[in-house]
Amino acid sequence: MNNLKNLYPQLKAWFPPEAHKLRKLPGGGTWYYVPWQIMRDRLDEIYPDWEIDYTDPIQRGEQVIVKCHLTIAGVTRVGFGNSHTEFENWEDEKKQRGTPEERAIACAFKRAMEQFGICRYLDIQTGQEKHTEQEKAQLRDFIKYMGRRNPSDRRDNQDPGAYNLAYRNGWIKDAEGNPAKNSYKKSQASKPKPVSNSNVVSLVSGSYPEHNRLVKAIRKITGHQPDAIVAWCQSKGVKQPSELPPEKAYQLLTSLVAGWLQSAKGLTESGAIKTLHAKIDHLVGNQGINYLEAVAIAFGTSEADRFG
Repeated sequence: MNNLKNLYPQLKAWFPPEAHKLRKLPGGGTWYYVPWQIMRDRLDEIYPDWEIDYTDPIQRGEQVIVKCHLTIAGVTRVGFGNSHTEFENWEDEKKQRGTPEERAIACAFKRAMEQFGICRYLDIQTGQEKHTEQEKAQLRDFIKYMGRRNPSDRRDNQDPGAYNLAYRNGWIKDAEGNPAKNSYKKSQASKPKPVSNSNVVSLVSGSYPEHNRLVKAIRKITGHQPDAIVAWCQSKGVKQPSELPPEKAYQLLTSLVAGWLQSAKGLTESGAIKTLHAKIDHLVGNQGINYLEAVAIAFGTSEADRFG
């Protein structure tokens, strides 16, 4: 006969990436979640003889509250659920399913299941200031795990991709160790723009300040000296990375990283380039990340996930 301890590995197991959906958080940002119906199906598979009991719904102010008692393998745990009775925004109200009482019951059931470990891993989706090193590693693993999500499934669920979501929500740090929630928007300005006129006025100094930030972050790891970087820029007719057009900045960043991979990791030139480009292509193609920022992220994840 199963006891609860033996069931925990199955109860706590992560759901497939495609089982997750997105919802907006009240304070801003977006959060991955698993619908309660899918959680219930897992409970049916693991322990079909689970039992449940609810209190009668009560209303306190604008909230309906329900208590759920869920019993698995002889152990009972409690979950409290709540739901608004009214919404100030008509659009928000139209998105709701069922009555306030039904929503509160579903919420209570879901929270009771979480008391047994089902979907508890989703709680890691917060800023890292209060995380232990183990929790930070778990968050990075979760971001990578969700990065496996099928692109068509992401589009159907309006999912921008796990790395973009982490950046926008500030769950991970940027290359300089600061909250990266604005990095995605900033990086969009670095994308090369198509031009139709060959008589283009030269870029003014500092047209791409983001390039300086990326080079500085990578240089901290690779150990390249500023003089060498300036010399490279001068060979391209400019004085500093911020004056490089995006396609030239990409060449600089990839050359810095590929050179370091050869010297520090013992890779051949072709092996270093292949390894780096594989990571960049994945981030750009599957995560929708700007290709310049993708160089720094690819390098960061290859170096013990230093972002965060």
